Amino acid sequence: QSRQQQTFKTKLENRLHTHDLELIEAALTINTEDGIKRQLRLNVNQFCHVMNVVLKDKGTQDEYEELFQKVDATNEGYIDWDKLCSHILMQCYEKDDKIKVAQIPQWKENKHIWTPHRDTIVRIALLRNPHRYITISREGQLCMWELNNKVHRSFKVQLPSAVKSKDLWVTHFVPMHKINKIAIAFTSKEIDPCLQLTIKEIKKGIFKNVRLVHHHGHDDWVRQVKYAEHLDCFISCATTEKNSLILGWIEKSSSTMRTTAFHISQGVNSFDYSSDLNLIATAGVNYQVCLWNPYVISKPVGLLVGHMASVVHVIFNCSKGQLISLSKDKVLRIWDTQLQICIQRLTGIFPKGPEVQSTLLYDDLRHRLYSAFNNQFSFLEVKMELKDRILSHNKPVINAIYCAKYNQVISVCQDGDVNVWHLDNGQRVKQFTGTHDAEVTSMTLDEYSMKILTASVDGVIKVWDFNGQCSNLLVPSSGAAIDVSQILVIPRKTIVIGWERYVTVFRSNQMFSYYVEPSDWKGGQEHSDDILVCAYCPPNSLATASYDGEIIIWNANNETYIKHLRQRCKKNTIRRRANTIKMLQQRKNRQTKDKPSRRPSILQDKGKDVTAKPKTAYEEFLERVTEDDDDDISEFAISKLTFLDKRVGGEGADLVSCGRYAWVMVL
Repeated sequence: QSRQQQTFKTKLENRLHTHDLELIEAALTINTEDGIKRQLRLNVNQFCHVMNVVLKDKGTQDEYEELFQKVDATNEGYIDWDKLCSHILMQCYEKDDKIKVAQIPQWKENKHIWTPHRDTIVRIALLRNPHRYITISREGQLCMWELNNKVHRSFKVQLPSAVKSKDLWVTHFVPMHKINKIAIAFTSKEIDPCLQLTIKEIKKGIFKNVRLVHHHGHDDWVRQVKYAEHLDCFISCATTEKNSLILGWIEKSSSTMRTTAFHISQGVNSFDYSSDLNLIATAGVNYQVCLWNPYVISKPVGLLVGHMASVVHVIFNCSKGQLISLSKDKVLRIWDTQLQICIQRLTGIFPKGPEVQSTLLYDDLRHRLYSAFNNQFSFLEVKMELKDRILSHNKPVINAIYCAKYNQVISVCQDGDVNVWHLDNGQRVKQFTGTHDAEVTSMTLDEYSMKILTASVDGVIKVWDFNGQCSNLLVPSSGAAIDVSQILVIPRKTIVIGWERYVTVFRSNQMFSYYVEPSDWKGGQEHSDDILVCAYCPPNSLATASYDGEIIIWNANNETYIKHLRQRCKKNTIRRRANTIKMLQQRKNRQTKDKPSRRPSILQDKGKDVTAKPKTAYEEFLERVTEDDDDDISEFAISKLTFLDKRVGGEGADLVSCGRYAWVMVL
């Protein structure tokens, strides 16, 4: 029994196997005399009975009813095999999308780092012990960086005394981790600064612990060479169609390497090898990235197409099974090596300019991507994955509502991403994105909790089923963009409130067409300022509140107003202030008239300055009251309005409103 309870925690659709689906298909179809299969249309009771017979103890009655409601998204009252099969197929697609989304890296903003380099940065490398980064530029300036991207040490490489510094360029360097040294290659064909070696001296056999092996496989400049320890071979590439990529296998008894050649159209700019995946990725001049098995030269095992310019760099991200590629037009792409698809495209983050020399380094341990374009140094860092909590949305959440019918919570964010969550286990069971072209401002459920209504700042309201299909598009009558602040669904009507002085209503008998235009509100315009919020109390009470603090009670059936509530309306407040000022002024005049003067009045000429006497507390209070006449009207705006349903018709207040400056009114 405990095992069965544990099984039922997963969705019914995920517990169905191929054999189960075949049995369901056989139960929902019959063969006619002509040999043609005809599908049966079943209602909820018939469907639950068939599922109980076919699946036996794989599900419960409630799960079968819930599955029927999900499949019957249009509320037609019946389903068939095609509808059920389409629903299960959509569930599989969504499951795949969730897996892909979970693997997409979320990058922080590209940060530029100040460097002492004054020439093109040739290469970026990572030191293992101590953990630091190294950059070197063409003029020989070497920098060591701390993990916080601060310069640890910077110095100019000492060149051989016999060679003038202006005649030398640094072409490459390699960290030698085991002996804690760095080998630097110059255009002088020498290796420095550990010791100076020449090819001629190595050939003569002067150094007993050094052996020279070689091959002449390329017909043009070699763009990159790398030793693959796992394969025990040297990999090199060139921008020629013939012998574009060559693997040089080291023979113990021979100085000439055995070679394996790969022929790639237009050649290869660079490559990378992953020992974990045993794949070689090539950055093609023909805009393509190829994945090669080192032992199969006939054709690549994967072809990644998407770049619009020559690819110049490729780097494996082994921990995620991904590949990073950079093209000449400074477009960065992230590829899934298993699915062989592009999961992310980054553009506009690297410095713009003419032809540049670039280099990349990906720190797999710290999830950082360092890049250098000429002498500009920058890095991208992947946002830390929060394992202890779930971020439901990438943007601020606008609204979250509870659907009692399915025991689910629906949430929406500013970007329009709608998520459906199961309340029992907190798992996301549905997601559909890109619901609106503009920022989403409101969301609600329909009268039967079968549809989701969302609205945006452009005034468009969309009606969705729980499968993410849009069934209706409600548009404002004026055609202008109206910032919708609230959607309220009442019997036979949908009320839309926005930054307008009238109520917008869509009637239920209009929802049979896709495009729906609003009907006229019979009560006309009663508010003198924009309506912000509304509330409904069965059977027929509707309350609307505006920006100036006025609340109007309507009869929702005949759409006529009942009364105006202006306890804290701007008009009444200004009127009360005027009366207060008038009363205080009269009181002051009476006090001045009754009080005898102790000093003779002093006449002053108009041209002479008179020293102002300090104001009394009474005069300051009077000025303060007078200055409030021109206060910002937003002080009166009502942001929330709700009925206390349990108290309606009884004693005490039953309507609550709140606004700015912590004002709460109970009416």
